[in-house]
Amino acid sequence: MINKLKFTFKFALYFGEIVLLERDMSKIKFFFVILITTLLNSCTATPSSGKEQDGTPTSETIALSDNSGSTQTQIQTQTSESEPTSSKTPTPPPPNPTDEDDFFMDTPFPTTIQNQDEQTPLFESQENSGINLKVFFSKNSGDYSGGADDLIVEDIQNAKDTIYLAMYDFTNDKIKDALIDAKDRGVEIQIITDDLKVDDDDYQDLQAEGILILDDNRSDALMHNKFIVIDSGVVWSGSANYTYYSFYRNSENLVKIEDSRVADAYIEQFEELKNHQLVQKSYKIDNLEIFFSPEDHFEEKLIELIDNATTSLKFLIFTFTDQEIADALLRAKERGVEIYGVFDKDQDDYQEYSKYDYLLENGLDVKLYSGDYKLHDKVIIIDNHTVVTGSYNFTESANSKNSENSLIIYDEDISQNYIEEFDKIYQEAKDAEESDSN
Repeated sequence: MINKLKFTFKFALYFGEIVLLERDMSKIKFFFVILITTLLNSCTATPSSGKEQDGTPTSETIALSDNSGSTQTQIQTQTSESEPTSSKTPTPPPPNPTDEDDFFMDTPFPTTIQNQDEQTPLFESQENSGINLKVFFSKNSGDYSGGADDLIVEDIQNAKDTIYLAMYDFTNDKIKDALIDAKDRGVEIQIITDDLKVDDDDYQDLQAEGILILDDNRSDALMHNKFIVIDSGVVWSGSANYTYYSFYRNSENLVKIEDSRVADAYIEQFEELKNHQLVQKSYKIDNLEIFFSPEDHFEEKLIELIDNATTSLKFLIFTFTDQEIADALLRAKERGVEIYGVFDKDQDDYQEYSKYDYLLENGLDVKLYSGDYKLHDKVIIIDNHTVVTGSYNFTESANSKNSENSLIIYDEDISQNYIEEFDKIYQEAKDAEESDSN
């Protein structure tokens, strides 16, 4: 109950910020309903039943491999009878949100920005040794400028022919305005989002300007991707929705790839989403693999990577409820692999079947990130030379229902960038844990 009351207090702060900055009565009423529900739930909480529940959005993995000899199997996704019911209903989500990205809603861009004394710079990696790929980590403080969204805007401003955007949540006015300007220049733009997001204000603004907005037409799963393809040559992917908090407050990572082969793979996936026809296939391009969920069964690949680890595993995760992945980590520990992990604390509190306690009780060094904003990364670093990232949370829904994409990057330099980001977040979580214990 204490955790729920803490959540209610934090939620009230977000609610107040939305009232001050947005003044959107429809959203104010919506959050007011959730706030009341949360307060009621705080007083009527029941103990956990101990069964696994996976309420996070299903994620779709991206796998890049040669077209030679690739198999194509058309599949239909369905919900298992034992699978908990989806959060996708016409009514507001419950206090224990099954939709990870609605856990804290992002406020719109403030009309007045106050500079903070401490500002975290945008991290940008050097190009890696294989494919033309760069990594970016979100800013976590300061004003709402100089983030990776500004670089995405630049790429949109340079677009000449086509833009394909698959995005779950979208509230970033800078990117929205850049898309409208591109449309006015004659660039062909297509956007696909989740069926419960398609009526959001920003998507409706884009549609009013003549931009094609589609939804996934799947009420039993989420279109949880976060990628954009520009002029069949530039791809941005990662954990970040196109919101201000994603670029300036949350812990997020983005990957920019300049390669027509990678772009073609993402465009092909976009067309499958648009036509509601998911085809299993694999791609491998230089030192990069891409998987799309649910059709590519990414859980199997992720467990294979964990099972083959020999020295270390480090992960940052927003939602972790997948028992199979948790057990793979325990097997790695038994082999002598060093394992460190950080969970988002608020999401752990409200995911009844989070694997944090399970891993902690079995001797893994896992921490809870308890900052003011989300740890929204979905990252695992393997043996200091391989990184898995994308939109895929460690959940059964991500594997078997939701539309997700996942990148496997085989590169020591890129891995080192992620290790440094991991070490920073891990240390913050460790310091907070020690402070709470004193």
